[in-house]
Amino acid sequence: MGVAGVALATMISEGISAGLILLCLKHMDGPLHFELKNMRFHKDLALKMLEVGLPAGLQGIIFSISNVLIQSSVNSFGSVVMAGNTAASNIEGFVYTSMNAVYQTSLSFTSQNFGAKKFDRIDKILIECLGIVALVGLVLGQGAYFFGQQLLSIYTNDRHVIQYGIERLSVVMYGFAKRSFPLSWKRKLYNKLTFKKYVPDVSPLKLNTAFKFVTNVMEIKEIKPGEGVGYGGMYDAKSNIKIGILPYGFADFALIKPYYVEINCKKYKTITNYMDITSVIIDDDVKLGDEVIIFGDMIGIREIAGYTGVNVYKLICSVTYRVPRVYVYNGKRIEDEEV
Repeated sequence: MGVAGVALATMISEGISAGLILLCLKHMDGPLHFELKNMRFHKDLALKMLEVGLPAGLQGIIFSISNVLIQSSVNSFGSVVMAGNTAASNIEGFVYTSMNAVYQTSLSFTSQNFGAKKFDRIDKILIECLGIVALVGLVLGQGAYFFGQQLLSIYTNDRHVIQYGIERLSVVMYGFAKRSFPLSWKRKLYNKLTFKKYVPDVSPLKLNTAFKFVTNVMEIKEIKPGEGVGYGGMYDAKSNIKIGILPYGFADFALIKPYYVEINCKKYKTITNYMDITSVIIDDDVKLGDEVIIFGDMIGIREIAGYTGVNVYKLICSVTYRVPRVYVYNGKRIEDEEV
């Protein structure tokens, strides 16, 4: 029955629930005892209920309309964004439930003191509940954001969906998305709050790689424990390792921090990077002359930016004139003058 079946099941379950509540009230003693024949309309009480109920109802209507507008906007970005938004909203639901518990508590205490005419306590209840709900929101909201990837992984393994879910969590937590900082103070605030810099790695489009940085394994060396690698033995081997020597360095590509390269569809981590030479820990699958992709299909330029903290655009521009450019069109190599 699809959607109609869900609606019908909801109506039936709520009807049964209402009937069971009335039945329980009918068999109760005390002020909550229910008798249908004693039901009356009390104008004064109805007006007091309307005083509170109408503003609350209007607030609910406006809240629902805003949710419809937000959801409509989210839907316009496609199914990946919708999935990430939905998964994140489920996580937010746990935070909201915890905060709403404080809200319900404040209503209960306020109504009790209002009925007892102890109005001086109501202000104290308001202040204390506001403080508690703010603390709960900050702690759980921050926790939901910091562990967002792990929590969102419960719902999906798609990294794009997870990343969009994290974006929603960042908007809820900080008031702005991670991928856009229109003002520099927001960037600084975000970095201070999260203790890290964010590099986006999401595109809902299926794009082909237009720019690859490729070299070859120039030499392979066996390194024993205690032996050093690089200038002054900067890298100290803790065990027997095999390293590959790659004929490029920071004079060709402005990177000094460790990152990963691709060899035979596997990732290998660099250990030293100097002006003309880079070394990488390899295994027996790597042979002399094997192609090494510094960035390309498996390891994108954004991934390297994430490892190193260097801006994506700076990385692309840092591939110097010393690196020969090879142009390929439809799988065929072409010369510069043909471009």
